[in-house]
Amino acid sequence: MEPETLAGCLHSAEFGDWLAHMAALFVDVRFALVRCFAALHGIGLATLDSTYRAIRAETGERSFTMGPSSKISPDLMDLTRMRSK
Repeated sequence: MEPETLAGCLHSAEFGDWLAHMAALFVDVRFALVRCFAALHGIGLATLDSTYRAIRAETGERSFTMGPSSKISPDLMDLTRMRSK
């Protein structure tokens, strides 16, 4: 999966043939890395949250790193600010 494809899927929440890969991204990859990748591609927390919810609704997969409510916490470090330094 190319980085541009991954970013497009995260941004649009349209997964096509990449659904299993996208589910694995949220379940198997540390959230800090997902957040960093998203920030580098201009994808904010609200978009990540809606994409995660779409994947969860379609696959039933849940990420335990996303918190007990399965909603991305807005108080996580803002990596977008780090990118600008």
